[in-house]
Amino acid sequence: MIEISLLPEELRKKERIKVAMPEIPIKKTLFISLGVLASFQLLFTLFTFFLYTQEISLTKNVVSLKESSKDVIAQKEEAEAIYNRLKEIRSVVSRKFYWSELLSSVSNSATKGVWLRNLSVTDQGPKPSGSDKASTEPQSSDKDKKAAKDMYLVLE
Repeated sequence: MIEISLLPEELRKKERIKVAMPEIPIKKTLFISLGVLASFQLLFTLFTFFLYTQEISLTKNVVSLKESSKDVIAQKEEAEAIYNRLKEIRSVVSRKFYWSELLSSVSNSATKGVWLRNLSVTDQGPKPSGSDKASTEPQSSDKDKKAAKDMYLVLE
């Protein structure tokens, strides 16, 4: 029997063409993909271990640098203290002081017939009357700091 379809060609069922797919070896592809994933996992693990060891060494370096920076900070503070002291000394030395004017004013202010036996400059106040010898006590660092500021002219 002959079949005739009266439907237009657009509406007719078309026969599907079978595409021949090659056989893909599933087991082989699965093993290869698992091998690639395992190698990536191994690489990432090694990279993580490498970063961890670097972090430990950097932490040790930071600790040692902090300890050495304490020494540097102490030396810097010491240098600043020396610089400040040197600045004070320069300011004292830079003032012009004329001994001739001082001695002339002392001579003019002294009454006639009074002679000076001793003229000295000390950083300690005048000695109490009756003591002829200077004290031999060691001076403290506070007195050393005041020495540049408090100078006394002792006339005897």
